[in-house]
Amino acid sequence: SLGLCYAWGRGVERHDVEAVRWYRKAADQGLPEAQFSLGFCYNEGRGVERDEAEAVRWFRKAAEQGHADGQFGLGFCYDRGTGVRKDYAEAVRWYRKAAEQGYAAAQFNLGGCYYFGTGVRKDYVEAVRWYRKAAEQGLPQAQVMLGLFYEWGAGVLASRSAALEWYSSAGGSYLEEGDREGALTCYDSMRELDPDHDLTLKLFAELYPRDVRDDGSAAGQQTAAEVPSPEPVTPPVEAVAPPGRLSPYHWLLIGGGVVLLVVAAGAALARRKAAGG
Repeated sequence: SLGLCYAWGRGVERHDVEAVRWYRKAADQGLPEAQFSLGFCYNEGRGVERDEAEAVRWFRKAAEQGHADGQFGLGFCYDRGTGVRKDYAEAVRWYRKAAEQGYAAAQFNLGGCYYFGTGVRKDYVEAVRWYRKAAEQGLPQAQVMLGLFYEWGAGVLASRSAALEWYSSAGGSYLEEGDREGALTCYDSMRELDPDHDLTLKLFAELYPRDVRDDGSAAGQQTAAEVPSPEPVTPPVEAVAPPGRLSPYHWLLIGGGVVLLVVAAGAALARRKAAGG
């Protein structure tokens, strides 16, 4: 649409006010993609004065037409009390609608609702089910959570090998995104579980290529287990918009992932303390 062209500077000079003008024309005609985009502009104050209540109004219009971005955005507003009274049950309802359409962000947040028991009865089995759906789409935050559940034996049978596999997948996903700090958090968890496992050594080699000999062992008589643990870090929160699709609310998922990654880092620290480290 012309609104997207102005929003992203495709073929024209980027101009947020013009983007809003064209979004509104399409939104008034009932186009859910434009309704969601207009809601986002109100939520962010992009091209228009920020108005969270107005953002909710447009998200709702898109959501009620089955638009997954709108459903996710509306669910998050209820989750955080942004522009609407906080209502966890409503957040779950809208997350579920988007999640059932295969929306990875909503699957992840719905898993979090079951994990924390917000808006729904706490249920680790259901949390695992939704985290798995998001993880199988390559979402590293969900992959980390699956690793934790397999490590803890919560909602699934405890399995060190499965935990290592999911931490490894998350580490690889973070590296593909250029997020080395996220990968370091995964490596730290793997190192605590089994420092000499092939997957642990593989991630170590990807993180520290200069410290690995041709035979795959660590250089300088330093094993993967002896590399100092990285301090728990919070990965940067950035907007993510897939090519050709305006999905600004993906950053909300990443924000939720930050909280859960802190949980993961805390679990690693607790293991070290318990071991006397």
